[in-house]
Amino acid sequence: MQPLEPTPELPPESVPPAPAPPPTAEASLPDDRAVASIILGVLSVVGCLAWLGLPLGVPAVVLGARAHRDIRRAGGARKGYGLATAGIVLGSIGSTLFFTWLGVVSLAIVRGTAERGSMIPVPSASVAEALTETGALDQRVVALPAPPGASPRFVDLHPSTASLGSQLAVQAAAARRSGETLLLETTAQRCGPCAEVAAAATDARVQQALAKVRLLRIDVAEFRDELRALRMNEPTVPWFYLIDARGRPSDAISADEWDDNDASNIAPVLGAFVRGTLRSRRQSWRGETAL
Repeated sequence: MQPLEPTPELPPESVPPAPAPPPTAEASLPDDRAVASIILGVLSVVGCLAWLGLPLGVPAVVLGARAHRDIRRAGGARKGYGLATAGIVLGSIGSTLFFTWLGVVSLAIVRGTAERGSMIPVPSASVAEALTETGALDQRVVALPAPPGASPRFVDLHPSTASLGSQLAVQAAAARRSGETLLLETTAQRCGPCAEVAAAATDARVQQALAKVRLLRIDVAEFRDELRALRMNEPTVPWFYLIDARGRPSDAISADEWDDNDASNIAPVLGAFVRGTLRSRRQSWRGETAL
């Protein structure tokens, strides 16, 4: 018998590769960071008008970029590259919309402030001349109709480049030149008694009581810190302060010195106060011992 020849071995390169193992459930799921990125990206776009564009957009971009890196390194073992890309794009859009909205709001605030400042009327010539010396031009002078013998002048003070103390000094000098008594009234928005006193001020009896009086009116919210420094920060409004030649308060009463805020009650009390003849007081002024 003839011996069998050995079966020749196949060269290594001709051996078929082993089949790849089927993908596991974990490998078929998208990367967690990619999912978080697109969720945050969508929320940043939807919530940009609620100031959420930047807080959510930036994490969306960061998580999306890290998901890109991990998916590339995994060599196909991880999915979600497209989700991460979408998250980066949406996060960038959300952040951009946030800054755009912030700019629009800031511009509207600046324009609104400028418009309010431009609506203040120019004061009368005599007062404007005195105010020019200190730059305190942000004031309104209102002349109410007055009966014969009564000439009260009402001046609304507002914050300006000059301090409240400087504005009071200017007004004191102007009042001294015209032979007027300087009186300051504190007011506030949505103040019922303030509105009642303002309505009563048009009555002839109140105007007669305020003959030769220059009445300054200020909103306490606009001068809160300066009023505290001048010992004029009473807890209620309105208060009425007599202002001396230095522009400092020398005496004060509140609207509690009379009963209802009508002209028949206000005129005699306020008239006696500005003349310095009001002796009996219902409420003392706490600043009188501090000045």
